[in-house]
Amino acid sequence: MAIVDPRRLIPFLEDLEDDLKRTQFTVQDVAEEGTRSQREIGALAEHAMSRLLASADEASRTASAADTACADASRVDGEAALAAEQARIAMSEAQSALSRAVAAESRWEAFLGQARAWLHEAERKLAHARAQLESAQTALRSAQSQLSIAQSALAHCQSQVTRDSEGNVRYPNCSGYSSAVSAASSAVSSAQAQVSAAQARVQEAQAEVEQAQARVAECARNVAMAREAVNDGRRCVDGGERAVAAGQRAVGAAQRAVTEAAAARRESQLARTAAEEGVAITREVSRMVEETAAHVMEVSRAANDAESLVSGSRDALGRRVDDLRTYDRASERL
Repeated sequence: MAIVDPRRLIPFLEDLEDDLKRTQFTVQDVAEEGTRSQREIGALAEHAMSRLLASADEASRTASAADTACADASRVDGEAALAAEQARIAMSEAQSALSRAVAAESRWEAFLGQARAWLHEAERKLAHARAQLESAQTALRSAQSQLSIAQSALAHCQSQVTRDSEGNVRYPNCSGYSSAVSAASSAVSSAQAQVSAAQARVQEAQAEVEQAQARVAECARNVAMAREAVNDGRRCVDGGERAVAAGQRAVGAAQRAVTEAAAARRESQLARTAAEEGVAITREVSRMVEETAAHVMEVSRAANDAESLVSGSRDALGRRVDDLRTYDRASERL
């Protein structure tokens, strides 16, 4: 078997020594890179955890505020619906009151027309009674005048007392004058009765006129009050319509607020869920970083072991190379 010259191993051993140096540097670089990466990832995870926890707290507060807003919106919606219903009921009552006021106005206007017709008829009766009274008074004055004439004639007749040739008193025959006086007296009594009856009719007609006037005044007052009630009713109906419209607008606004609050609550819940999921993921990442740190420590220890092994191998190889070089120099001297 051929014997290998040890000097021929020197270049190979030198190359192997260089490879061991590079290997040592590579192992160190890997260990250092792993440690640096683990620290960077840990710092990023810690920062992300802080941000996500803050986001989760903010999302929780936002969700709580959204829940409160949703509850408030629902309450306002209920109050708006109740107010709208009350406004509708009030308007319905106002419309009913207006209808009653219009009916009352029509009824009292009819009564006023009847009262005015009654007053007109009573005034006509009063005028007729006064005319009859005046006629009766004229007839009475005429009868009284005739009675006075008849009485004067009777007195004149009775004053015509004479004596005959024998001295006896002779009284005139005044029976015709007496009859005329009696007839005139009867006529005066009859005229007085007619005047009394006419006066009674005038008083009765005057009382009826006063009653009719009172009725007209009463109906006129009631018509005025009914018209005022109609005007009030119309104002109430107009106000009720405005209240109903405002209530409907309030209900619409409240319903929109409920919808917006519900949407905000859903969004806040989604944000809170996303933040909680992010926190969970970040915690998992932190756990993995911790595990990675443990692995990096193991790699670092392995790298240190490898470095020690490589360093020992390199030193041993260096000694061998030095021995060969010494051998080579000794061989050359021989």
